[in-house]
Amino acid sequence: MPESATYEGFTPAAFYPLARADLQAPESGTYYVAVSSIEEGGNYGISLGYQEKFSLLERLLIPLNQIKPYLWGGQNLPFIFFPLGLTLAAGILVISLKKEAASGFNPARWAEARLRPK
Repeated sequence: MPESATYEGFTPAAFYPLARADLQAPESGTYYVAVSSIEEGGNYGISLGYQEKFSLLERLLIPLNQIKPYLWGGQNLPFIFFPLGLTLAAGILVISLKKEAASGFNPARWAEARLRPK
């Protein structure tokens, strides 16, 4: 077992790399990988390839797609959704307290004032 975890940059996940294989598949097709452990339990993940490429839709759906890995990592749903709930509650509170000030906010007017030379 490695001394410390490796932190994945794309999601706030940590893992312990236990094995690495670097090989090229000789031909196109379906390949199977089996993982086993002498001890019971444990979660395993596998990364294939060297590049991470994502479409615009995949990027937009990242928050929803991360629910499964968080559950897999042992977090429960209330813990997963707590930051979202906290952010929404803070936003609603700020808007309700600043409703009058926010009603006069016009991003186009702000942008125009910033672009005009002095």
